[in-house]
Amino acid sequence: MGEGEKRKVLVWLLAWCSSAVLGAWIPTMSAEEAIPVGEEAAAAVLEEALPLCQGRGEHYRWTLSSAGEGWGLDVSGLGAYHVNLLFPWRYRSEAGVRAREAFSLATERARLLLSGDELTGELRLSVCTASRCLVETVQVACSP
Repeated sequence: MGEGEKRKVLVWLLAWCSSAVLGAWIPTMSAEEAIPVGEEAAAAVLEEALPLCQGRGEHYRWTLSSAGEGWGLDVSGLGAYHVNLLFPWRYRSEAGVRAREAFSLATERARLLLSGDELTGELRLSVCTASRCLVETVQVACSP
């Protein structure tokens, strides 16, 4: 399913859920744009859209969600905080240690791709403002 089709399915699901809650259909697209949605397609879109688990600190948040064949652990700063690109990020699980080189780092987000046997572990992260950096150790415990 392409990105455009996924977007249409997600919009359709949101409209349907809204109508079920509010008791009235709220049209969000024309009939020509709508596509038939089976339970399997809807489940696939929701699985990608919703995180498996998530957590947050005062200045950061993390989410673990489906990413292709595996899982994506994403960390982003909150407010004025951003990802510290110079910090030696680390993720330790029973499967082993993933060092900084395994992370995809950008100021908006740090991302680590995980396999199913790495969903429980310890994440060492850092977020900064222009004048201050914080280092945190977070326990990640998720099950699919």
